[in-house]
Amino acid sequence: MGDPNWGTYDPNAAITVWEIEANDDWITNIKDYLTDGDTIMFVTDGGSYMTPNSGYLPSKPLTLMAKPGLINKPVLSTNDGGYVGKVNANLTVVGLAFDGRWAENGDGATYRGLYLNKDIGKLVVEDCDFYNWRGNPIESPGKYIDTLLVNNSTFTDVGGYGLEFKDIAGILGYARITNSSFYNMAQHAIYTKAQTDTLEVSNCTFFDVGGRGVYAHTDTLGTVVRDNIFMSSGDDAVKVYGSSPVVEYNCFWDNVSDIASDDTTLTFPTGNIYADPMFEDTSAVNFSLAIADNSACVSAASDGGNMGDPNWGTYKAVGVHDEVLLPEKYDLYQNYPNPFNPSTTIKFDIVSTGRVTIILYNMLG
Repeated sequence: MGDPNWGTYDPNAAITVWEIEANDDWITNIKDYLTDGDTIMFVTDGGSYMTPNSGYLPSKPLTLMAKPGLINKPVLSTNDGGYVGKVNANLTVVGLAFDGRWAENGDGATYRGLYLNKDIGKLVVEDCDFYNWRGNPIESPGKYIDTLLVNNSTFTDVGGYGLEFKDIAGILGYARITNSSFYNMAQHAIYTKAQTDTLEVSNCTFFDVGGRGVYAHTDTLGTVVRDNIFMSSGDDAVKVYGSSPVVEYNCFWDNVSDIASDDTTLTFPTGNIYADPMFEDTSAVNFSLAIADNSACVSAASDGGNMGDPNWGTYKAVGVHDEVLLPEKYDLYQNYPNPFNPSTTIKFDIVSTGRVTIILYNMLG
């Protein structure tokens, strides 16, 4: 009963949900009281949350998340060129924006977002936006991380790397980056030189990346790059080394080079296409795929779906004499069937094409 956003708690576990309003120092007052497994919930719609220069997060497993139902993501940043978060234990981040403030502060802008300060078991990034960075939104300086999961997230206007694990002394066990977009970047979007057991990159869109879209270095044991779109890369769109890498069902267009590898067992011919993906409007950062213009990426993925980040969807180009029937308001319809097991259909209307995220909650929030 009651408001499901509060969820439940185990009084013996003493796990707490901390609801934080927008302020200039969201961590200092609570960091000494946090316990293993606590959730820090940012409750101000589009609110600005500043982190002190040190950016230290306690050495306890934590979840940082936006309050369910917000229209605009809470924005985490710092004014003094330091770190938004030095990660010292397992961390899950959901529904937040990370602003490096490069445009505002120039060379004094924040250099790192989530910085792995110690060896950890897991870092999970879900439905987050990283933008306006002079340096690297996510970085590991030679630490051990067992599992990295990035899903439904964006990385844009980045002067460094998007995800960087470049120290050969580091260890990355399993990394999966899915349903995400990387655009307007100066360096590589995904770069690992750490000893990596498995790297999977699927259903991502890469556009205007100054370096490589995916760069998996010598110590990567297993790499799979599948169902992605790479356009306008300033170097090899994909460069992979290691044991039997797989690069298949990807779209390549207008890159300096498409695929590079030193491994003769590279598997890449299957399903790759070399054609303009027909994005709707890259100048407006809209990577929806054209249906009427016959984008080669539509229904071309390994599972029969579309290549690239599925959050962008598709659009139909129309002529000046065509009747355009667009919804006049946003609407979310009842799912069918309901109740359901194992699947259901959710219909919704939006007034223009764009990136859409649907989050499902159970009765506990």
